[in-house]
Amino acid sequence: MRGSLHGGAAPLACLALLLPAHSLAQDADAPAPAPVDEPVETEESAVEAEDDAPAPAAAPEAETPAPEAAPAPEPVADDAHDHHHDPEEGHVVAFDPALAATPQAPGAKEKPHQPVPWLTPNAQIQTWFTAWDQDEDVQADPGGYGDPEHDLGFNIPRARLGMSGGWKVVDFAVRFGTTRPYDAVSNDPSTSVQLVDAWARVSAPSKGGVTRFMVGQIPIAYSRESMMSSNDLVFQERAVSTNWLAPVRDLGAALSHNWKWIGVTAGVYNGGGSLFGDDDPGVQFVGRLDITAGGDGFRTNDERDTIAFGVGYLYNKRLTTQEQRVNVDLLGRIKGITLLIEGGMGFVSPDEDPTVLPPDVPETTRRLGGMAQLSYYKETKIGAIEPAVRFSYFDDATHLKDNGDVGILHAGLNWREPLPFVDVGAAYIHREEFQGRSTQNDSVRVFFGLRYPSRRFKPLDLVGLFRKAGTKPLAAPASEG
Repeated sequence: MRGSLHGGAAPLACLALLLPAHSLAQDADAPAPAPVDEPVETEESAVEAEDDAPAPAAAPEAETPAPEAAPAPEPVADDAHDHHHDPEEGHVVAFDPALAATPQAPGAKEKPHQPVPWLTPNAQIQTWFTAWDQDEDVQADPGGYGDPEHDLGFNIPRARLGMSGGWKVVDFAVRFGTTRPYDAVSNDPSTSVQLVDAWARVSAPSKGGVTRFMVGQIPIAYSRESMMSSNDLVFQERAVSTNWLAPVRDLGAALSHNWKWIGVTAGVYNGGGSLFGDDDPGVQFVGRLDITAGGDGFRTNDERDTIAFGVGYLYNKRLTTQEQRVNVDLLGRIKGITLLIEGGMGFVSPDEDPTVLPPDVPETTRRLGGMAQLSYYKETKIGAIEPAVRFSYFDDATHLKDNGDVGILHAGLNWREPLPFVDVGAAYIHREEFQGRSTQNDSVRVFFGLRYPSRRFKPLDLVGLFRKAGTKPLAAPASEG
């Protein structure tokens, strides 16, 4: 971190990774929760919920679930991420209703049946090509916030592989992958293959809404952009303010409740980024309130008119510091034009009596950031187009005027699925350090994305394939259990 936080910014940054916490749906990869009244299964809910967490081109018609099929949450289809809330499409069904009961022999007496479990493989690969970079002098390299230090050539910022599924009111996801450090100041995440998602969730639908409990390595419901799936991000990366002020995933547990257009989530997490235990004396508490009307408020690639507002609060006690953060965000969409605005502030305070190490900061330090993005989404005969422009700002210590004060402008276009499961796009990126030593550091990036499942193409009907092959169904009648 620059200024007084240069040596402690990385430890304060949370792990980068799709799922909404209150629909707990995100880097990528991340999907987010949407308030729902009563669960309604849709084609989209069966195919997508990262990092790192996770979203449809057009709203599909709701399907009528089989009578004996109990609702279960949707599988996460991408990193992040992997957070989707949709008041019109209750994301609470993890299996296809057409597969909800085993077939009956002709003339046999009808018996109650158990739902057939739904299991979906998940895959994600994002590849970037830096076509032009102003900063080619290694010795003059500023290595600042928001600059990944990619010279001309290719790199893979995200790669994910795993499985998600569900049965009745229980669903789960397990995914492994790699994620590049966000910028030259980041130390986390490691570039080695690691566990990205490993969680289980129980949903309890009722007339008063849907209550969910989620435990494991899970997405955190704090910031709207951090909860968006990395597959749904226009530029395949989050704003610099989101990366440094909003956690994406952590090991912990979260309880959420969605009722009509309101969603509330509260969670407790390790806060230190370790999968094998907490390495500091405190834990991290996060709470979020969401109000959503219309379409999906956790992605921009949607044509439905939407208004969504959210506020998040975070408290984290670490070895030598304690931190509080607050985040406010708003998404508005009309006729495919989406405005996303988000702002956050954090206070890092040194421990009055550190027992292990000196504090990361010598005094209470305020960190400030925000972003604004304007985009347009339109379905075409070949895929869908999404041009956008985004400006983000981050100040790692408001009382200092140094290279920790940065602004980053993205302008470009994402062509969604011109081929099945494939996105392609390009962006011009302008970086500006408002204080301290400034270096010309603009770049042009071409990016590609491969994902499975897709919002436009349902996963393979594995049970249907078994039936066509003459094999037995995956679930037996309850009377035979």
